[in-house]
Amino acid sequence: MANLLTYRKSNSWWLLTLGILLLAASIWIYNLGDYLLYRFLRGLTVFCYLIAMFFMSQKPLNKLVVLFTFCYGSSSVLTIWYEDNVFAILSMSVNVLGLLLLLRAVIPKVSFKRIGVFLGVGLALLIIINSYILYEFIWMMRDFTLSNAHYLSILLNCMALVALGFCAMVYNHVISSPASLTFTLFVFALIFSEVFRAIAYYDFELAEISVYLARALLIVAFSLLVHFTTFRKTQREQLISKLF
Repeated sequence: MANLLTYRKSNSWWLLTLGILLLAASIWIYNLGDYLLYRFLRGLTVFCYLIAMFFMSQKPLNKLVVLFTFCYGSSSVLTIWYEDNVFAILSMSVNVLGLLLLLRAVIPKVSFKRIGVFLGVGLALLIIINSYILYEFIWMMRDFTLSNAHYLSILLNCMALVALGFCAMVYNHVISSPASLTFTLFVFALIFSEVFRAIAYYDFELAEISVYLARALLIVAFSLLVHFTTFRKTQREQLISKLF
């Protein structure tokens, strides 16, 4: 037990140090005005956490979580050429693929048996409200998209995020453990990171602050994901690892 606590404390310090270094590097590069390098660093950040996952996680690693992280990092690297329609569509499509892989991992763990009527109604209302807000947000971005296909890829990305958020909440309610809570916090940090990234990129109100919030939340999100993989989970807590 003592060894396990020491192991967790050591991991936490490593993740904290890595997060601070990546955030400091991001702020420095952004203030230099090298926006292409800043976008590249987003992908590098995700891949750094993927490497950390291999070293810190309980074995065996969840293959779908690894594939999600790889797709998300690849999508971030592709945003270097985001002003090109083909690369913009490719970037968003790879992002959607990653989210679908993560949905595949969590959906089988979602059960409505232990959800009461009031909680079920509350969750349904929350999803409807969030969906409407995201719809309005996407509609605002329509004039900024490069093509109909690009707009569709953004729409699919947002739908996948809403579905993932809903599944994470139900998963946490059903399992109700430190691991499930960590995963849920990861999902919502990721969602808000995406929202602030869009605000920053399309130069909406508070765009300057959103740049830093988006990167900080991204780092928090993947720190939580790596932390989630370090838990020794029961069979009920474990996400699905196989694609088929």
